[in-house]
Amino acid sequence: METLGLGSGDCEDFSIAKYYSLKEVGVASDKLRLIYVRAKVGSSDAVASQAHMVLAYYAQPDSEPLVLDNLITDIRPASRRTDLVPVFSFNSEGVFTGVSGKEATPAAGTGRLSRWEDLLKRARAEGFE
Repeated sequence: METLGLGSGDCEDFSIAKYYSLKEVGVASDKLRLIYVRAKVGSSDAVASQAHMVLAYYAQPDSEPLVLDNLITDIRPASRRTDLVPVFSFNSEGVFTGVSGKEATPAAGTGRLSRWEDLLKRARAEGFE
């Protein structure tokens, strides 16, 4: 809510806002994952990368996710985002070692990401699930 109220934020803020917006309209959390990625920056030959976060939507556990990103305006399948290298993913269910939707069980609970756990608690206190 802070990001929307201020009208600005970083990639984490925008990914979280998308996550909760989609949950509010009925998208199940198991179809959504915040993904920490390394984003290639600069020219197409560049090897430099920066930490970045995106939201992925999985229509089915075995389907290719769609990537919602604040760096580009259109939603693209993950295979068309060769500029992103996934590191790990998470949602309100837990932390996943990979990014495939086939991982039905998180590798760890959300407590491993203390700032995310704090945000989940704040969101629940404000009526968001």
